[in-house]
Parts: sequence; C-alpha cells; structure tokens
Amino acid sequence: GGGGGGGGGGNKKGGKHSFHPRRFEDSDANRHVNYLLVSLYSSERAWSHAMEIKSQCDKAAKKKREAGSRKKSSSSAVTDAAAVGDKKNSSPSSVRRHYLRRLRRAAAFASQLECRARASADGRTVLEAAAYAGWMRGNRALECGEYGEAAAEYGRALESCRRLAGLDDDDDGAEEEEEEKREETAEDLEARDYFAGRAEHVIEPLLRYCRYELRESATTDDSEVLHLEATTPQLRSRLEALRARKLRERAADGNMATVSFRGRDVPIENERLQVALLKCDDLRKDLDDDGGG
Repeated sequence: GGGGGGGGGGNKKGGKHSFHPRRFEDSDANRHVNYLLVSLYSSERAWSHAMEIKSQCDKAAKKKREAGSRKKSSSSAVTDAAAVGDKKNSSPSSVRRHYLRRLRRAAAFASQLECRARASADGRTVLEAAAYAGWMRGNRALECGEYGEAAAEYGRALESCRRLAGLDDDDDGAEEEEEEKREETAEDLEARDYFAGRAEHVIEPLLRYCRYELRESATTDDSEVLHLEATTPQLRSRLEALRARKLRERAADGNMATVSFRGRDVPIENERLQVALLKCDDLRKDLDDDGGG
C-alpha cells in the first residue's frame, strides 16, 4: 500500500522525484562568487540557444526565398527551421515564439545578475553587470519591436561601457577611479580597450538603429543607417531586410527599368532582375568610393 501511494505521488507535479530549484536571495551572493556566475552562465546559455534558433530560422528563410514557388523546397526550409526548436512544432511562428522565450530567459537572468551584483559586488563589477543586463534587455526589446525600450536599455549599457572604458568622467565613477589609481596593469588596459570597442562597435550601432526606427532627429537618414556596422546577428538580419526593402522600393520607382548595352536601351521588366542590378550598381559605387578614398 505504501509503495502504491509513493508511486502515485511521483506522478503528480511536484512529487518527490521532481526537480525543485533552490531559492536564493540577492544578498546570498555575498557568500560566494558562484552565485553571480550561475546567473551569468544561465543568461549566456539562453542567449546562445536563442542565437542558434535565429541562425537556423534565417537560413530557412533564405532557402525559402531562393526556392521561390517550389513547394518542396519551401516545406523543407520550414522543417529545417523547426529542427532547432520543439520537434512537435513545425511552423515558423512557433519557432519564433521559442526563440523569443529564450531571449526573455536570457534577459531575466541578466537582470538577476545585475541585482545580485548590486547587493554584493564592488562598483566596477556592478557597472559591468549593468552594461551586460542593459544590452541583453535591449536585445529582447529590439526583437519584440519595442524600439523605445530597446533604445533606453542600449543607452544605459552604452553609458556603463563608456565609464568602464574611462571615456566618461562621472562623479559616480570617482570611487572606482580611486581604486584603479593604485597601478594600471596590462589587464586593466585590455579591459578598457574591450569596453571601448564594445561601446563603439556593438552597442552604439544598435542604439542608432533603434533611434532610426523611432524616427528621432539626426538619425533618420536611410543611407547612414544602411551603412551601420552589423556586429550582432539581430542587427545584421534587420539591416539586410531593410536594404532589400529599399532596393525593392527603388525598383518600383522605375530605377533600373532600362539598361544601356552597346548603345541600346534594353528594358528590364523582371523586378527581381531590377533588384539584382541595383545591388550590383550599389556595390560598384562602394568600390569606387573606396578606391577614391
């Protein structure tokens, strides 16, 4: 009778064989650095999984576009996208939901890392955690189309990175600067270079793109945004989609409707061919500009 009761309890949610995560307070991070590392590794794990899903989705979308109207290739592209997510869900929308869930998990763990750092770590570690958490929350907001929130989070991350790189003189950073006055080692210089590069090449392009989407002043120039440095998968895919849309708009406006060949004007009626020719023309202009520089 006792064995039967135990078996019944094990089938219920929350039975003795179920996993029960331990609850920790932010102040528990004072006991060991591993409390911070658990939050960091959990965030990185969710982030890397999300990027894997996104990579497969992007490949599947590209394969589907190249396949055109061929039904067999289109169906195989959807299958490839779903292979990374839940095998029971084969639709692109379900794969995207899974991707967004992993991004939310990454942002939640990053916020947990920031809270634990504020409760237990020194000033520099708090700044590093704030920069990381702001960047991760901005990534989630960007992917959800919440550009205002993404811009705010990227702005906070950018400010933290600049302070860590010593690019901003701030009264709040006086305490950290006094600690580093002891002696600046090669490791300190390497960290400064890292955060300076992170601010300039990763976070600032993301922030400028969000401001472009919000149509804020001084950042509404299409050409400026299209030439942003795409150092993250999210920005890269968005810029590629934006460039493709601009090319289609130019083709619809009559650009590249005719080409001159051996003194004759040849009409181009196929839209995909017009887009391809416009892309070649843009690449030629970029090469000419680089050669002239």
